[in-house]
Amino acid sequence: MQRGFSALILLILIAVLAAIGVFYIKSFLDLSISMNYPSPFVVKKEQNTLKTYTNNTFGFEFNYPKNLEAKVDSEENYSKRNNGEVRKNFAGYVGYQPGGFLAAVSVIDNSSKTPFEDSPFSLWVFDNPNNLDESAWFNKYWYYPFNWGQFESSEKIKIAPSLDATIGGQLARYGVVSYSPGKPKFIYLNEQALSSGNKDGKMYLFRVLTDPNQIGDQILSSFKFLNNPKNYICPKPEFTNCFTDKNNPTKNQCSDDYLKWAKANCPAVVNNAAN
Repeated sequence: MQRGFSALILLILIAVLAAIGVFYIKSFLDLSISMNYPSPFVVKKEQNTLKTYTNNTFGFEFNYPKNLEAKVDSEENYSKRNNGEVRKNFAGYVGYQPGGFLAAVSVIDNSSKTPFEDSPFSLWVFDNPNNLDESAWFNKYWYYPFNWGQFESSEKIKIAPSLDATIGGQLARYGVVSYSPGKPKFIYLNEQALSSGNKDGKMYLFRVLTDPNQIGDQILSSFKFLNNPKNYICPKPEFTNCFTDKNNPTKNQCSDDYLKWAKANCPAVVNNAAN
């Protein structure tokens, strides 16, 4: 009887120890899981490393690192930094005025001795009432105000905007000036006048420096027009085929939302399903 009672006590003791062991093992696993996965606070902190610059006058915005500053610029300030009157110099050398200046902004590091020259991302906006395309604008103005004055065609063609890009959902062209500090990419984007005629055309000039961290490229990739939050792209060629059959289901570019946007922003677009 005593031997049976002792065996029962031993079984109970083993069961208690096993339960305690399971509890501690589960607690350890839970701790490991919580350590291996980021908390919502970490994700939120990551998002807060960026700031957004918004220009409501011209309807665009972009994100940039929180440790930098988006600084509004002007032709006057650019001239002061370069000890000369850049517009007057261009007109005197080339024989005609450069494109009409509208706005400029650069993302700068205030710790730099030459923050604008070292800016990873700069954007200048010019008036383009004649809706010159990117190549025609470059042929006339080069990359004013940053780089201009090469009259020899063999040299000019080396830096011409001959490569395709998509910026803010719109087609653009760019060239690289590899002999300048930072090997800048210059991207031209022609924002044409609306078909309704209530908005002048504009030419956007982006200057993006080459750097190992690709800060300028990351800023550029976040650029978008406020009237195009979905980054729609004007069709090229300017013809939208919206006829559908079982082998050709309805495409995104044939949605009512897209067609409404294209009608307002792509003057040359023809939609064969419009009637």
